[in-house]
Amino acid sequence: KKEFDTWVKIISTFNSRFYVPFNVSLTNQEDIILKQETPNLTFQYHDEKDVPIAQNKDNLLKILSKGEQRAYYILQLLFDIEARRANADNLLIFDDIADSFDYKNKYAIIEYIKDLHVSKNFKLIILTHNFDFYRTISSRLDLKDAVYMIIKNQKREISIQDGQYRKDVFKYFLGKVTDPKVFISLISFVRNVVEYSDSDTCADYLKLTSCLHNKMDSGSIQATDVLNIFKRRITSCNSATITFGNENIIELILQTAKSITQETTINEILLENKIVLSIAIRLIAEKFMISKIPGLDLSKINSNQTRELFTKYSSLHNNDTIRILDKVNLMTPENIHMNAFMYEPLIDMSLNHLRALHSEVESLE
Repeated sequence: KKEFDTWVKIISTFNSRFYVPFNVSLTNQEDIILKQETPNLTFQYHDEKDVPIAQNKDNLLKILSKGEQRAYYILQLLFDIEARRANADNLLIFDDIADSFDYKNKYAIIEYIKDLHVSKNFKLIILTHNFDFYRTISSRLDLKDAVYMIIKNQKREISIQDGQYRKDVFKYFLGKVTDPKVFISLISFVRNVVEYSDSDTCADYLKLTSCLHNKMDSGSIQATDVLNIFKRRITSCNSATITFGNENIIELILQTAKSITQETTINEILLENKIVLSIAIRLIAEKFMISKIPGLDLSKINSNQTRELFTKYSSLHNNDTIRILDKVNLMTPENIHMNAFMYEPLIDMSLNHLRALHSEVESLE
């Protein structure tokens, strides 16, 4: 009877928390208790308002999407975990458990993990590549200092460091605006602020765009010009002063990126390192492509400039350079937004891969 109650509880938890096109039920409830038979699960498949249809496990798995199949296997996981709840000590290791789920079911898993977290019977180790899942877990479970990031250096040595970027990345950057790396990283942030609060045709937006792409006026923009935009748009920057104000912004980006590639002990986690390298790689690649496209009129390219240049270059040339330039399009984001979701590719990407790509684009002739 006690075991039967556990089965009912697990099925109820699954049906109420997970969004899938089927309900789970027990077909032989009386026999489980009276005859001590093994419980039989049935699945009622339903598609929107259609009448539910009973399906066995094999048929059900054939008609479910990959994400829904993952949710089905969570049901088995719930049974396995609950079977261990009677033990005094359990260690559970979740490895990318949220992969392939839609957000409804991802948060259902987080809710269940939170239940386990507050239980005295379980200790948890949660591994993930998913930045949103990482931030949500650390917040919902109030993990404080028990959050880490793992990095691997050029010698393939693995180390564990304190987890970062659990809160607003934008606020973190604004607190370090006088650091050249952070100053450069803020260009795309503030550009989005301008876009959202004003328009993508106003003078400030266009000037910041000319810092991220090779435009006709890029060579005349100084770091002070950029700081003045920061001050106009972000109140907390009003009192900021920089020592590199007279430097051309494009040259500052390229020099800062170069210095990152030459650092001997570099922090693999710092976003500013990856953002600066990504911007510099794109600028170098664009300069190269512009030089190889005769009769090009940059003023006619109004969006996705790197991709547009690549398309034009590819139509004129067929060589190994295409491979390198294609990597630029794949590895450096078209837009770096304030939205944390957009930072996941940068966080998960190896800094060493960006350094290697920087070296490749610098070698283009």
